[in-house]
Amino acid sequence: MLDRVRDLASKAWRYSLAAADRPWRLPWLAWQVAVRRTHAGELLRMQHNRALLDAQRLALVIDVGAHQGEFASAVAAAMPAVRLACFEPQTDLAKTIEARLPRGVEKRVFPFAISDHAGSDAFFRHGFTKSSSLLPMTDLHRESFPWTADSEQTTVETRRLDDFRAELGIDQLGDDQGVLLKLDVQGSELAVLRGGTEVLARATCVLVETSLRELYAGEAGFLEVCRFLDQAGFRYAGSWDQMSTPRGDAILQQDAFFVRKD
Repeated sequence: MLDRVRDLASKAWRYSLAAADRPWRLPWLAWQVAVRRTHAGELLRMQHNRALLDAQRLALVIDVGAHQGEFASAVAAAMPAVRLACFEPQTDLAKTIEARLPRGVEKRVFPFAISDHAGSDAFFRHGFTKSSSLLPMTDLHRESFPWTADSEQTTVETRRLDDFRAELGIDQLGDDQGVLLKLDVQGSELAVLRGGTEVLARATCVLVETSLRELYAGEAGFLEVCRFLDQAGFRYAGSWDQMSTPRGDAILQQDAFFVRKD
């Protein structure tokens, strides 16, 4: 319980500092969070990294592992003209995404787990649903974040990202229209990339959660993801955000941002 309190307090402090960095934006931020149900943390991170995204001239954001639409809600607030495609295998959560996003935003929600094959797989759903994964948790994860440990095993339908190429409409985009592929699938990021090479070939930037320590059994780490994306024509452009243990004694993950090589 103490670690959970530390974790929440740390997030609240970081959100406060990020909001104070641009005080003239506070009324807009408050309205977005209180009225439009935009996720505060994701919106603040997006505002902090806004210049990185503006350079990509985004027309489409593909959100794989959308959970309850936290990241998508920030996209809708900051870039309302951008089209959204969200993938979330927890069907009860997938139903909340479209309701969370403003009516004027063009979006589609797909209730599937994205991997490197089509079929069905075991899925470990945790009480802390954001930690749910196709892969089982390691002891390190359970020890670092004990409030996420309880789980039940279910089955979900898996699809390849390339299976949705036509539905995403990426072939109808102009050369000057950018595509962001965002991955947050709790250890299965490399499998998503392997099953989405055609979509990846049209992406202009990738935002991917990567682990520096093994939090899910058998997951690909930061260096493996970097090597794959390097071979696919992307370069590592920096850290979007990172996650430490509640005590702050180790960095476990970072959201890594990649752009097309010049």
